[in-house]
Order: sequence, then structure tokens, then C-alpha cells
Amino acid sequence: MELAAHDDGRAICEGLRRGLVTAVELEEALAALAGTEGQAARRCVVRDCLANPWSYGELRLHRILRTAGIRGWVANGNLRLHGELFHPDVLFSRQRVVVEFDGRAVHDGRFLQDRERQNMLVSHGYLVIRFGWEHLDDPAYVVAVVRRALASASRLLSKALA
Repeated sequence: MELAAHDDGRAICEGLRRGLVTAVELEEALAALAGTEGQAARRCVVRDCLANPWSYGELRLHRILRTAGIRGWVANGNLRLHGELFHPDVLFSRQRVVVEFDGRAVHDGRFLQDRERQNMLVSHGYLVIRFGWEHLDDPAYVVAVVRRALASASRLLSKALA
């Protein structure tokens, strides 16, 4: 928790990903540091981490979406397709849009599995867009692509319902 004042949430994301800390424990640790230097930054990090990012890259992606005012999504929620459970990084269920973040460390050995997962999503009518680390350094690009995908998906849904 002390690192959160300076590392932008990297350590907390890693602790959550590995199951070393729970949301309740984060809130307790934050309360224990009340009044200390860096508490405002820690509060922001904990708030962002409680939105369920599974990595620091996802945390950055979520912040980009929130800062742009893009709403209506859930992070790593449950999506069951053809009897299989998926946890899309970001899911816009109403528009059937999935946003995936491809981190280097996690995805290096998962390339084929990620493509199979994407194929399953697409075959069930989901539009899937993917971002890597370099994209997160250009939030305007991420926001533009997500907004175009949502608009496109909304048009497709409108036509299907007409």
C-alpha cells in the first residue's frame, strides 16, 4: 500500500493478480495509512484497483476509458458462451463489444489461446478490439477506436432489430 503513493498502482495490481491481497485488505491498509504523505495518490490507486483490473496495463486502459467519459462497461466480468466461461478485459455487453489488452508478460505464451478466444467471441457476434502497451501511451487513439467500435456495433444492432 505504501508503494501506491509512488508506483501508480503497479504493486497493488500485481498483488491482486497473484491473489496476495483482497479488496477488503486494500481498504484496511489504506485506512491504516490515513493522514500520511501520499494518501491522496493511494486513494486514487485503490479506487481504480477496486474496478477489477487484472494487470497494470488493464488499470491504465480503464483509466483511459473513465477519463474519456466512456461508460457502460465491466472489467473482467463473466461471459458464458457455448458452455465456456470468458472474462473479457473490458466488456460492453449491450453493444457486444470486447476490448482486450495484450500485455507482454502474460500474453507471450498465450498467442494461440488468445486467438482462439477471439474467434469464439467473434463467432458469437462480439466485436473484439485489441490494444498493446504502446497504444496506452496514445490515449486519444484508444478512445477513438473504442468510440468507433461502439458506434459501429450500435448501428449493427439497430439494423438487426429493424
